[in-house]
Formats: sequence, structure tokens, C-alpha cells
Amino acid sequence: MKLILEVSTGEEAIVREWDGKVLSIGRSPHSDVQLFGPGVAEHHVRIIADGDGLRLECPMNTSVVMNDETVRKAKLSVGNSFYIDSHKVSIMASGDSAIAAKVRILQYDDVSKIPTATTPDNISARSTKSRKRLWSYGLLAVGLLVSLVLPMLSSFDSKAKLVFEEYGLPTDTIWTSGDLASAHNIPGIANECKVCHESPFVSVRDSVCLTCHQELPAHGNNDIHMQVGEDPRKCLSCHKEHNEPSTLVHTDNAFCTDCHADAMDWADNKKSLPPVLGFSAKGHPEFKLQYLTPQNTATGVDWQNIAHGTSEMLAESSNLKFPHDLHLGGDKVQRDDGKAMECSDCHSLDKNGEHFVPITMDRSCRSCHALEFDIQAKGRELHHGEPELVLQQLTEYFALQYADPALRAEREQDSRRLPTIASMSAVDRDSCKGNAIDCARKAALLEAETQFERTGCAVCHMITKDESKPLADRWHVEPIQLQDNWYNARFDHTVHMVGDEKSETAMCITCHKADVSSASADVLIPGIGKCVQCHTDAREAVTKKQVSSSCIDCHSFHIPGKPMMLDAYLGRLHD
Repeated sequence: MKLILEVSTGEEAIVREWDGKVLSIGRSPHSDVQLFGPGVAEHHVRIIADGDGLRLECPMNTSVVMNDETVRKAKLSVGNSFYIDSHKVSIMASGDSAIAAKVRILQYDDVSKIPTATTPDNISARSTKSRKRLWSYGLLAVGLLVSLVLPMLSSFDSKAKLVFEEYGLPTDTIWTSGDLASAHNIPGIANECKVCHESPFVSVRDSVCLTCHQELPAHGNNDIHMQVGEDPRKCLSCHKEHNEPSTLVHTDNAFCTDCHADAMDWADNKKSLPPVLGFSAKGHPEFKLQYLTPQNTATGVDWQNIAHGTSEMLAESSNLKFPHDLHLGGDKVQRDDGKAMECSDCHSLDKNGEHFVPITMDRSCRSCHALEFDIQAKGRELHHGEPELVLQQLTEYFALQYADPALRAEREQDSRRLPTIASMSAVDRDSCKGNAIDCARKAALLEAETQFERTGCAVCHMITKDESKPLADRWHVEPIQLQDNWYNARFDHTVHMVGDEKSETAMCITCHKADVSSASADVLIPGIGKCVQCHTDAREAVTKKQVSSSCIDCHSFHIPGKPMMLDAYLGRLHD
């Protein structure tokens, strides 16, 4: 789409030819046409080709005035015009068939609204005032009284402040550059400047912030900043009060990339951070996943998080046997209603929508994988999670079975039937002719071998056997270690559960390829390549029609488990 752009201030005009897909107009320096004014948003309006004509679109929370009506979307043709604040945008004929239209933008259509307008009335007014120095000095004195003397007096004298407020006189509240953030706009803070501003014209100290925020964790040790050549961060470095709009959290990427655009190395040369320019395939390093990894220590095995890049494609060491493809296919495994399983049958989001409720035997598995061990005792199950009790439970159960003549006779009668378990051990077990204790021990051993080595426990668990140990300790079930937080970042699953897919599972496997995973060692967490299909840096989001993503959308500063901000502050005082 080719356009002729004419940007006029009323006295001079700049005309140029423009060629592109989307003409952006707004306050941003990255806009094709940059305009200024209190009513101009950073990305205010886009003009897009629409068949033989044009159309305008405004992002959320912005609009233009067209034909005395506020609109966000409209078709444009030659002769149409609309207003952005007091800037008039007109669509005119270009006179060239190869050029779609001429877009004429008159900055400050009403010349009286230009702050620096040199109209005859303004020049006359300034000349008149310059001849009346006495009036000027008088107004200066009044201004100092209203804006400095009275507010300063109210700042030092709380009684005087109450009197001033009663009579409508200015107090130190007129020095406020903007509203307080909602978190601070509460009784005891909102009208008491001294709560935070201990001394006039002195920035708020960290000690004041930490009076209330004592339990707030840090991003990391403040020593890190000194190791990379930075001063320890202060609260005011990140949180600015009295701003418009009133928010305490910086959302612009530059606040992070000012430091992180260059690679960082720790003083001990053991760790480093690659450069980050923004969220894009080229501007952001590959994701790192936190693998739960067993580490041998003097006291045993300690499972620690070890970070590895997604490109390394390592296997997960969870000690679990679980083929996702078998459970999701619907051919061999179905729910009670006969339908294929969905991901949510096992994976349930917690309240924050970020992590999942831990998977347990009772919550996720027992409905299908019951631990029944004897067809003559339907509903009776073995202990789960306590292997040392299984042998005791089996021995006690079969001791009763063989000690009771009626139960023993019934068992011997049923031994002629084909057992439903995965081995013929039940035939040997139920046809035992010895005394009750010996038969019970034999039956318990046979059933334990079946459960720990062929069916039952062995279906899902990694199990080792040591023949040299007593029977109760012969089998060792490796503990399940499932990672519940692969990324050191936030990810809201709730807002991503959207799309055209017909089922919940179909939405999940767009990122997690569980339908083709035959082993639980497969890591089904996607890398950055999947994310940048929909998300990108704010600078590219408009042109690429993708979701704009900033650093703090994924990365928190105050991270649970990190040192307390108060401890870091007290440490600096001690040093």
C-alpha cells in the first residue's frame, strides 16, 4: 500500500511518500507518524488497506472522533477526516493511480491549542506584562506563598495543615506529581506525607519501605549487583510513586534490558547470563529447564534442580513408568464412560493457574490401577507408598486364609479356576497342602514377586531387588520425583487454554506432544520457538500481529525463597 503523507503544522508542511502494510500513528517514536498531546496514546490508530479503500483501527482503550462520533473502527474513503486529540487527519485523492490516497495530518487543527503558538493576542499579552514589572513581582510573591511557603509550613506543622485544609488553602499535597498507587492510597499513608518522606526534598529511603514490607523476598542476593559492577538496587530504582498512570511496577522492557542487554559474568566465573534484548527468537536466549537430578551426598541421595537448555533434549529421571500415548489414544485406555482420557483427568490446575495440583495415587491413578491382589477378596488393596508393609499385610492376610478351614477349602476349590492375575503363581499359592503358617509365607512370597516384579507395583515403578536382604526389605521401590516447576518464570495456563481445537487435550498437545510420547522420560516442555509463534517484543507486535510480551509478563522480581529485602538492607548498613 502506497500513500502520500503530508504532515503540516499550519505554517509549513512535510510531504513524503510512504510504502507499507500498516500506517501507524501515535506518540511512540516507532510510529510512522509521531504526534504529541495529552490525548494521544503511544499506539493510537492504524490505517490499513481494505479492498479498494482504507480502514482505520484503534487498539484497545483508544479511539478517534469521526463525524462527531467516537469510533474505534471505520472504513475510510476520499473526503473522510477524523481527529486524534486536536490533530486532524484527512483522506484526500492522490492524483496517481499507483498511490492509494493522500493522508494529510494537520497538527493542532485549532491553532490556539498549540502551547507555543505565536498569535497576535499572545504577543500583545506578553508585551503588556513585560511593561508591568510590579505586577510580575506581585504575582511571583503570591506564587511563592501558595506553592512554597504555605505547603512547607503545613509539612512541618500538622495543626496548621488541618487549618489550611479547612479554609481551602494549599498544603504540601500540591507538591504531589500524581496520585498514589492503590496499595498506598489507604488511611495512615494517603494523607500523611511524613510516613514515607521523612525529610523534605529527600528521596524515600529503603528503611521506610521495609517498615511495612519486612517479609518481601528479593530477586536475588544484592551481592550479585556488586559483582557485575552495579550498586546495590534500592526500592526506588524499580518502584516510582506519584506517577501517571498510578502504578508501582515498571512494565517497559528497557528497565530490564538497560543492564541485561550485555552478557554478565559473576566474579567467581562459575555463572553467567547471556544478553537479552527483548522477547523474540533473536533477542532472547533459549529457555533453560530445571531438571530434578539425583546427587549423591554423604547422607544419601539429594535431589537438586540442575538447569539445562531446551536444545539439549535430556531425559527426565522421575523413576516413573508412564506412557502418555497409551493413556490418550482411547484404543486401550478409556474412562468409565467409554471415552478417551483427557489431560485434565490427571492434571488439575491449582488456584493460580500456573502450576498443577501434585499427582498422587489416590487422586489420579487408583480409580484405574487398583492394588487388588486376590480375586477372592474384591476391594481389598495393598498399601501404597509403604513397600515394607506389603509383605506384612500379605502374610497376615494369607495366615487367616489358611488358618480358617472354611476359607482354606474355598480357596482350594477356586484354585482349579484360571486366575486373573498375570502369572500362574495363584494356582501354586491356593493349592498349598502344608501347615497354615508355611502356606501363608509361601503365598505372601509368591504374591510379592508378582506385585513387585510382574504386575501391580512394577507397572508404574522402578524397582530393584536384593536377594541377600530379609524378605521385608528385599524389594526397593525408587521414590517418584516429578518436577512441578520446569521454568524459573511465570506461565499462566488459564489464558492459554483458548483456540479452535475441539477438545481440551487437543489444546494441550499444541505445546506438549504427549500424544506421541511413549516414555515418562520424555520432557514435554516446549522451547522458545513455540512461544514466539504467538508472542514477540512490543516493538514488533503491531507489525507482526502478535501478542506483545514484556519482561515482567514472565519474570518476577520478588521471588519466594530468596533472601528477604530487609536482610539485604541491614547487611548493607552493617557493611
